[in-house]
Amino acid sequence: MKRLIVSLSAVFLPLCVTGCTTYFTPAVSNSALGPKEHPVALVYSEATNTHWFGLGPSGTETMRAAIDKVRKEKGGDTLMNVFVDRTEKCFPSCQFPLYDKLTTMIYGTLIKYEDPFIPAKGLPEIDLSPQRKK
Repeated sequence: MKRLIVSLSAVFLPLCVTGCTTYFTPAVSNSALGPKEHPVALVYSEATNTHWFGLGPSGTETMRAAIDKVRKEKGGDTLMNVFVDRTEKCFPSCQFPLYDKLTTMIYGTLIKYEDPFIPAKGLPEIDLSPQRKK
């Protein structure tokens, strides 16, 4: 019986203490530049979220966070031709992690609009609150 436990431990223990990494591509978009869009740079950005012992998160791994980060750094209005990759690194396993790190990586073309009012003001806001007629 003792040999069986030692044998099973020798097989399953390494499986329990190894980490895993998962890569997947949730989004790809490509389109042509319009007449009022000018490329600024080819950019890369990432956003990371970490959990320790199931507690957290420390950060946000959303695509929006990665895009906002690169827009602030480089001074563009938006991204086009975007490729998104995500990784999840877990220890000891992704089913029961003690440590879990999610990273969203974006690659794309940062563009600036020719019309200066598009990024600054955006679309006009519509007031949908009920108004009383007097």
